[in-house]
Amino acid sequence: MAGKQDLEKNVGRLLIGRVPATTLTPEYRKRLQTGTVGGICFFRENAEQLQELATLVHDVVEASLHPPVVCTDQEGGAVQRFDRVISPLPSPMALAATADEDIVEKITSLSSRQLKLLGINCLLAPVLDVISNFVNPIVCTRAFGNAPDKVAKYGRLVAEAISAEGLVPVGKHFPGHGATTEDSHVALAINKLPVEKLWNTDLAPFKTILESLPIVLTGHIWCTEIDEEQVPASLSKRITHSILREYLGFKGIVMTDDMVMKGITSKYGLGEACVMAVEAGADLVLVCGSEDELEESYSALLAAAQSGRISAERLEESRERINAHFNKKPTTCSPAHNPRKYARLEKLVCEGADLSFNASLKGIAIVRGGIPELQGQKWTLLIPDHPRYSLNLHEYLNAALGQVKKPELLELRRYPLEPTFEEASLIAEELTGKNVVYLTFRALHFEDQLRLGQMVADTCQEKVAVCVDTPFDVHGLPDWPNVVATHDPSDQAMKALAQVFATRIATGVSPVQSETVAV
Repeated sequence: MAGKQDLEKNVGRLLIGRVPATTLTPEYRKRLQTGTVGGICFFRENAEQLQELATLVHDVVEASLHPPVVCTDQEGGAVQRFDRVISPLPSPMALAATADEDIVEKITSLSSRQLKLLGINCLLAPVLDVISNFVNPIVCTRAFGNAPDKVAKYGRLVAEAISAEGLVPVGKHFPGHGATTEDSHVALAINKLPVEKLWNTDLAPFKTILESLPIVLTGHIWCTEIDEEQVPASLSKRITHSILREYLGFKGIVMTDDMVMKGITSKYGLGEACVMAVEAGADLVLVCGSEDELEESYSALLAAAQSGRISAERLEESRERINAHFNKKPTTCSPAHNPRKYARLEKLVCEGADLSFNASLKGIAIVRGGIPELQGQKWTLLIPDHPRYSLNLHEYLNAALGQVKKPELLELRRYPLEPTFEEASLIAEELTGKNVVYLTFRALHFEDQLRLGQMVADTCQEKVAVCVDTPFDVHGLPDWPNVVATHDPSDQAMKALAQVFATRIATGVSPVQSETVAV
């Protein structure tokens, strides 16, 4: 009987789930108590209020039979789960655009200290992808840049700063997501780079800083020149075991990307994919879906262990690797159980506001021309109606220019993220003879924005474009003499952009080189 219970717990240790609420549900409490899940990854849905989040993390830790892996994606910019309750962070690309290693280290330390106070013990960063594809839909500003040495430099700074604050960093997405065109959330991502270029570009940051990474996260990426069969890296023995473990000599934990992504489930099915991942060499399997999906994953892994498909020795290897970094429960700061620590967290959040804002400010760069004078003139802000990001430059710019009592000087015109020809024609006609600030969001991906930009450039008077996510949009804006890049679509970046327009000073240096080519 004891052997059966040990097997069940060893299988559960491999799994990291997702709580779908701001409180710990009975189903997940039971799984944590019985050891059939080894940790929880927290998301934005868990963080409506700081007090709620602190209490939830406490409850997860207290309920866990295992010393839990308590993790989150708090990269900054487009991917940060807790920006509503702790200090918002610039994106990795915006941090690299500051060209200031001290800022990168301080921002990472600030974030890590806040997370540790909460009880998070594992941070899913740094992103080590080298962004080499103009239209990459998933990496974009999550990357530090498109030069492997620069990605490695900032990746090492981030990894070591996370470790210095007592958290476990995770380098991702091995062997590199930057050259892909697909979003692995909806389809299998494909990397077609020849082996030599893959080795010297995508894999280079991982090779360079591997000794600073306790955990490497494998992506759902099919490298066609490594695996003839259509198998993602997360399930590939050749990539996970032969390259990462044997050739590169990695001794730490291998974690998969979220297994409920359609890039995995559409072909293999969730349960079978989890078994294949462990067979390939994974130690921790992210299953950030429903409780039913977690049960499917657990049942499949348990059946594989009971049948001998996954050996007891293989489970023991993973257990030892996990215990090397997660051998005790983290302390938490639930206000009901540790009010002093919770008060320290609140204070640190307040103290971090200026540091984080100034980092966003320094990450904004002029990539062509300059910044025209907006003060005292009438300008129209042409801004995409994005379903996720407010891109609320109108409000912030009114305040920065001191025009709150003269709002007629700044006109807001929203446009669809993918405007039709008819919509673009109407907008261009409306803006004839006007001064225009044109915000783009991944215009090389949402190509209709390029047509809109060209049509508006032909009819408007003074003009300046802002690439609010990837700076590669500049290549699709040949008729715009002035182009600014924020490297970040977040609210904080928009506030910083407003200040840049008010002062006409931008000190950032875009960390992507102009010779980057789409693949």
